[in-house]
Amino acid sequence: MSAENIVDVPITDPEVSPFNITRGFTFWSIRPDPNVVGFPHFDSYPLPEYPLPWGNDFMRNTLFPFTLKWYVPVLYAAAYFIGSTLMNNYMLKKQTEKFKKLNPDAKEIPHWKKLPAVPTAFSKTKFFKFLVLMHNVGLCIFSVWTFTGMSRSIHVNANGRIADLIKIKSEGRTDLKPSGWDKLVCSICDTDDGMQMNHDGYKGLEFWAYWFYISKFYEVVDTMITLTKGRKSMFLQLYHHSGALLEFHLN
Repeated sequence: MSAENIVDVPITDPEVSPFNITRGFTFWSIRPDPNVVGFPHFDSYPLPEYPLPWGNDFMRNTLFPFTLKWYVPVLYAAAYFIGSTLMNNYMLKKQTEKFKKLNPDAKEIPHWKKLPAVPTAFSKTKFFKFLVLMHNVGLCIFSVWTFTGMSRSIHVNANGRIADLIKIKSEGRTDLKPSGWDKLVCSICDTDDGMQMNHDGYKGLEFWAYWFYISKFYEVVDTMITLTKGRKSMFLQLYHHSGALLEFHLN
């Protein structure tokens, strides 16, 4: 939905106004493009514009297009899910053996969450603990960076580009004062002038979404850490990491 698609009618007539005056100001009176919803045709979509402000020819013309190929996240997620499942079965077997050794008179095997861990020698080192700490701190910093960056992009877009667009469409009327919520909705829904695209002075959703997508390739390290500590990882973790990777690629 773009600014060019807004119904071009006189703002002075509340019955046909492109704005819902009864609510204060908000919302273009049009419906989203129905083509937005549906299974994507991967080969028909043009390659998005390179979203990063830096990068050499290899990153722009080789690495970036490659990461957006549909089979890259599919194969990566499948390899991760299958490999982690096999490792989970192996780890569960080792944990069960350790439990039986520690409890030879036990009549039944407890739930896998209550089984003793079988940590590797590497997991007991200070270097491993340092790596886990850096992993957690790094993801925390990344989350704060993306949250604050995206929040700033929405704020700047809603109060700058979108606010100016509203003034143009309202044909100079001073009695219509859009609320912060009104501008937020317009910023989110307008795919040409909203927060989706990079604009001068700030990065749009295409920038932050790409970084989120790339981060999903790294976040499988969570499962590696759990397995290295000698414990079976939860199915929810496998489902989340593989599913999030595919979801962000579609987005």
